[in-house]
Amino acid sequence: MRYILVLIFFMGFVFAAEADFNCPGEVSVNSEFECSLELTGIEGEWDVKVDITSEGSNVARIYNPIKDSWGSAYYYLKEFASGGKEKKIKLKIIKEGDYDGILKIRQGSKKEYFDFKISVGDNLREDNREEKDTEEEESDRGEEEIIKDDLENIEDVDTTSEVQDTFDSSEILLNGKPSIIEVDKEEIELIYESKNQKILRYAPYVFAFFLILFIGFLLFDR
Repeated sequence: MRYILVLIFFMGFVFAAEADFNCPGEVSVNSEFECSLELTGIEGEWDVKVDITSEGSNVARIYNPIKDSWGSAYYYLKEFASGGKEKKIKLKIIKEGDYDGILKIRQGSKKEYFDFKISVGDNLREDNREEKDTEEEESDRGEEEIIKDDLENIEDVDTTSEVQDTFDSSEILLNGKPSIIEVDKEEIELIYESKNQKILRYAPYVFAFFLILFIGFLLFDR
């Protein structure tokens, strides 16, 4: 009986669970990613927890398929995994850094821990910057093409025009040679005459009229 108890005691040490836990080595901050988990050497249902901490706080968020919601990875997913069956775990990490994560499984008082490493970077922002730079380059190329088209259109325009108005003794260069255009001055019409100009033009007549009246008045008095 004593040997049987010793055998059972050592069988407890022989028992060892194994976990095949595959996650991306590098992920983007706040970006959803998926890890696969397969447990062997165990029986029954096991709770699963992913522990990724920074300054004492778990910075991982885990998707709970039963609740259909995201929550802190500080809590276990109850009866999530069983031996020999692959499960998918959806995670997010809310802070950048290089982490030594711990996969924890438990069944009652039995607990097993498995270490893993993961790096969280700012790749999404880098992608956005690259996309923005690409858009700016395309915009610059588009502007260059527009300017090029405008220059081509300018070259195609006929720069010669018909002379519609005539000017007195105006010298006009046509094809690099001077040309004189004669105009009849009588055809020039007075377009505008100011009030002062009208007064000055009629003032001599008015003065002469008043002078005649004044002379007539003097002759009448005699």
